Amino acid sequence: MKHYLPMILYCGWFLMVPPNDTANAPLSTWQQASAHDTARECETEKREMIALFFKDAFKESKGVKIGGYSKEAYIVGRCIPADSILVK
Repeated sequence: MKHYLPMILYCGWFLMVPPNDTANAPLSTWQQASAHDTARECETEKREMIALFFKDAFKESKGVKIGGYSKEAYIVGRCIPADSILVK
């Protein structure tokens, strides 16, 4: 008798940000800012990155980027399943 283990699918999530802060750019041109195990972790990362821009040290700075991306890029960024055809 054969025993079959249930298959666990691992997907993961990507925080994707648009090029040049252009929210209406095709998703195929967006870049991966970070990777996460769950959607919740991805959304938390997005909120934390946006919050960094509002800290006192960054309030007066224009054109500041964190992780290579601007505040606007993180604001319009999206968390997308890693296995989505949208990121391939």
